[in-house]
Amino acid sequence: MTQGDRDLKKSESGSASVALEIYSYALTKAIGAFVGVMGGVDAIVFGGGLGEHQPDIRADSLCQLSKLGISICEKKNRSAQGICALHQKHSQTEIWLIPSDECLEMLGQYKRYSKETV
Repeated sequence: MTQGDRDLKKSESGSASVALEIYSYALTKAIGAFVGVMGGVDAIVFGGGLGEHQPDIRADSLCQLSKLGISICEKKNRSAQGICALHQKHSQTEIWLIPSDECLEMLGQYKRYSKETV
């Protein structure tokens, strides 16, 4: 989560609220598009700063997808920490929170790549 994301969440500005709504809407469209193109998905995984620390964005981005069999559990979503399932029992698609460290992953990939090319 970046400082800008934290500022938006803390802000009482109408513009900040609209920005978060637009982000959730764009995420809903992207997930819906992938589900449609792939003919369904077994799981949706949230990770990284926004995925890990924004239960409102997770809930808002998935609530419109319930007709596709995607159902997030509000209680699990609000209390999520570490690797955990967020889906309701009747959800046809599993929803997971899996924390990630993008910087560490990029460093590992760089080290592997740099050894291959030397």
